[in-house]
This record gives sequence, C-alpha cells and structure tokens, in this order.
Amino acid sequence: MIGVGQGGFSRSGSADASERTMAEASDALLGVAELGGAIEAANQEKIQALAARLQSGGLDPLARAMQRLDPGDRGSLPPRLLEAVYLIETARALLRPLPSLRPGAVTGRR
Repeated sequence: MIGVGQGGFSRSGSADASERTMAEASDALLGVAELGGAIEAANQEKIQALAARLQSGGLDPLARAMQRLDPGDRGSLPPRLLEAVYLIETARALLRPLPSLRPGAVTGRR
C-alpha cells in the first residue's frame, strides 16, 4: 500500500477474491511448466478446482483455457500452458490498480 506521505501517491486496498484466484491459478500453471509440463493427478485436480472457481467468478475465458489442459496430450500441453498463463496474467495486469496523484499532495495543500 502506498500512502499519501510517499510522494503523494495512493493505491486502493488489497486484492479481491478474483485476483487471489487468478494468482493461485497462474502459480499452479507455472509450477507445472517448471516441472517440464507433467500434470500429476493431484495437480490436475487443483487446476480443475481453480478453473471452476474462475468460472463461478465470471471469468469463463480463463476457466476454459485451464480446462483445455490435457495431461495425456504432451504435444499440445506446452502451448496450452503458455496460453492459459498468458490469459491469466493479462487479466491480472488489466485489473491492477494504478497509483494516482491526489490533488494538493505535491504542494502540501489540501
């Protein structure tokens, strides 16, 4: 959190449930990628549960990208992992709050 005392910038509060779910999904998919793209049964269950949470939160395109990950299809898994992570990270970037300058913060007037 950036306060007004730090250069006059402020940012809104903590991440909401959608942001947390997207962060968890991205971490899970990056974990799969770091392990060479092998999706074990436990990881597959976690990925599907996260996809269901994204879908229930109205983020259907992100959920569909995760649901398309087929652990048995080693040929299409890497590009689909990349696609899913890209979509999630793009959505996170679009939702990220930007710092804003409050009137009078630079001059000290309120």
